[in-house]
Amino acid sequence: MNSGNFFVSAMRKFFIVMVYFAILAGFLYFPVLKDFLRRDVTLNVYVLPDRISSQAIKIFERHTGVKVNVKFFESDEELYAKFKITGGEGYDVVLASDYTVHPLIKDGMLTKLDHEKIPSMRELNKLLVGKDFDPHNTYSLPLGWLVYGVVFDRKLIVDRDLIDGFELLYANPAELVKKGIVKKSYKIAIPDEPREIFMMTALSLYGRVDGLRDKNLNEIQNLLIKQRAWVESYSLSNMPHFLLSGVVPVALFPTVYLKRISGGATSFEFVVPKQGGLMVLESLAITRTCKIPEQAHQFIDFILSEDIARIHAETYNYYVSNQVAYGYQRELLGPDLTPDDQTLDRLYSISQYVPLEVIEDIWLAVRGS
Repeated sequence: MNSGNFFVSAMRKFFIVMVYFAILAGFLYFPVLKDFLRRDVTLNVYVLPDRISSQAIKIFERHTGVKVNVKFFESDEELYAKFKITGGEGYDVVLASDYTVHPLIKDGMLTKLDHEKIPSMRELNKLLVGKDFDPHNTYSLPLGWLVYGVVFDRKLIVDRDLIDGFELLYANPAELVKKGIVKKSYKIAIPDEPREIFMMTALSLYGRVDGLRDKNLNEIQNLLIKQRAWVESYSLSNMPHFLLSGVVPVALFPTVYLKRISGGATSFEFVVPKQGGLMVLESLAITRTCKIPEQAHQFIDFILSEDIARIHAETYNYYVSNQVAYGYQRELLGPDLTPDDQTLDRLYSISQYVPLEVIEDIWLAVRGS
């Protein structure tokens, strides 16, 4: 055998042996390699504060090897303005309120969800899905929700059966005293949130928030101007203090603050009027610019799961969308502070029926009157 043939034969055998070693090494070390590669993946999440706990993030990172980078925004207006400039570049998963999801969809800033990759969506309350802003939940799934209703001090009331809620906000307190509904005149607190105030006022007058004409808009503005006479404060952050200190016994109130005025010797009651109340639904979505949709779907499925929703039910003041976890949340907070399905069914999502610019013009007229 000449030296050339021997060299070729030896190299062939060496190559075959190396291939076998590579296959064996790959088989033995694949889990380690897989974990190593996964740890190079970073998921960028953009949310409001106090919505997704650091505990949930740590559990997800530990179970998946995917690093999660969470950044916060303070309002949906801030979120939308930023996405209009950047197109959502740099973010993979975003949390947005119902009235922001719709324009994000319209502007093509979100990508369609693969529902097969989010089995936890089957655990969501059926009354929280299929909303007008995303009828088939093609782009978004609800993480949680809060409610705007009326809170009042029961010690103010003469006959509870005569109280529905809206009259405490929109009727002149002096007239309610004359009618024997309340014991004394009073002031109220209203959040400085034009969209929410406008829609609650529309519900009080018409029992609806859609199909409003110019005549309706003028009536809403006039009622809000009239209401100024018995408004102590237009402030959301100071509202719990005003209620607990006795400055005001009545307020247009979001449920995220209910824990701060409940318990102990307080005698406050929260009601959703028969005409309805407002629900703000906050939903998770995947951005159009997301480069790692597999991990983004995995994250959404994880956050919506019962175990993580239970953690959030214990930690935060919003209502969770997971049906089983919400049952647990009702046990924690009690039925007076957690709406049942009958109440939920008469809540209206904050919508785009009236352009925000129109609402802001009305609000400027009210505050300037």
